[in-house]
Amino acid sequence: MLKTFRLLRFTKVISYLNATEHVKLSLKLFKLIFYLIVYIHLQACVWFYFTKLDETWFPIIDLIKSEFEFYHHGAVFTYCHSVWHSVSILNGDDLIPATAAQAIVASFLVFIGEFVHAHILGTISVVLTTMNRRANKFQETIEFATSTMKTIKLDPKVHN
Repeated sequence: MLKTFRLLRFTKVISYLNATEHVKLSLKLFKLIFYLIVYIHLQACVWFYFTKLDETWFPIIDLIKSEFEFYHHGAVFTYCHSVWHSVSILNGDDLIPATAAQAIVASFLVFIGEFVHAHILGTISVVLTTMNRRANKFQETIEFATSTMKTIKLDPKVHN
């Protein structure tokens, strides 16, 4: 767990990397996706551990079906459902907490999830804008050349 904090240095590695700007921006996107996966995993583990303490919370599908075997399934089943609910928390979806303590924890997780969500969207926006900067600059150059040719009334048929 403590070694995961070493992954935060990946930003420095990207900035000092001897590569093109496009490669660096792509690495930043992959880094963002990796951090998101780690965040969702940790949140899923926290939510599952917290709800397993008293086993009063159940996924909504279990409540609809009146099946209360969620905590008696295998680790893969419970982990997959916990990840699903972690993504739901990230999106601010309803969790239907069973106790007041679960409502407080779910509220805290949704609150933190909204900041993570905003950070992700902001970072993706910045990265995509930066990646499109070169294409926009080229388009501006073409438009400038076209308008200059029109201004000086350059006839393209003369050069054929």
